[in-house]
Amino acid sequence: MVRTWLSASLLAASVLLATPALAQPADAPADGVLVAPETPAPTEQAADAEVAPADAPAAPPIAVAPPAPIAAPGAVAMLPPPPPPGPAYAGSDDANSGRAWMMPTALSSKAGTWSFTDYELVLMGASYALTDDFSISAGTMVPIAEDQPLIGTLNAKVRIVHTARTHVALQAGLLFAADGDGGDDAAMAGNAGAVATFCGDDVCSSHASVYVGTVIAQVGDAEKEALLVASGEVTARLGASVKGVVELDLGRSRDGSVETGVLAWYGLRFHSAQIGVDVGFAKPINPDTDGEFPIGVPWVNFQYRGLR
Repeated sequence: MVRTWLSASLLAASVLLATPALAQPADAPADGVLVAPETPAPTEQAADAEVAPADAPAAPPIAVAPPAPIAAPGAVAMLPPPPPPGPAYAGSDDANSGRAWMMPTALSSKAGTWSFTDYELVLMGASYALTDDFSISAGTMVPIAEDQPLIGTLNAKVRIVHTARTHVALQAGLLFAADGDGGDDAAMAGNAGAVATFCGDDVCSSHASVYVGTVIAQVGDAEKEALLVASGEVTARLGASVKGVVELDLGRSRDGSVETGVLAWYGLRFHSAQIGVDVGFAKPINPDTDGEFPIGVPWVNFQYRGLR
């Protein structure tokens, strides 16, 4: 039994010595007591280092500018968009809106607008809008022949009623004509009247006008002659840049010494906001001359309007 106990003790001791977790380190002391390693003493440099007091002010921060933005390769600078066009007004779509064929309408251009007009290549004129409602114009005949008459005109128009669809204006003018051969048969005429224009829309693409006025004329030393004049016109929009224009003019002397004369105009208008071209015919309505002008006399007007 003693052997059995001794054999068990030796077996247990051999197992304990063979286990690494229970084995003592190689540098362990002989008495079996483990001692913690000594902490090295601080060096003189570390001992002499100055320690900032707790209440010392902090160093101010250093401002650093952000980096400049770098444009992407191939980037194109974008320009601001152009200003929107000005608002449309009555007659803004048609450079010839201030007249039909010869009679005026009550429409007017914006202040600062000027226009150049040509009738049949020989009658030329220019106009200028001093305000949105007042314009002046002048015209003459181009000297193309040696003895042709000298002609000059001066006109003014002021709009006194301006609503969305109705416009009323007063018009006055002077005409001077003289013989080109130096004769004494000079003629002068003055006219004045009122015109009303009724529009089909706010831009007045289609409209109708009525004019009533008087003309006082004198030729040489003859007595002055007074005429009553009435005109009407209809302008109808047929397409984006095409209109049909019809005008009818009537004239009669006040005392009845001159028979009533009737002159009809008809044709097409090709237009934009700056350019207008009228192509048509002027037809005298007179039984004595109907055979000579079955469809009328060809007539062409051109106008350029310089917008602001």
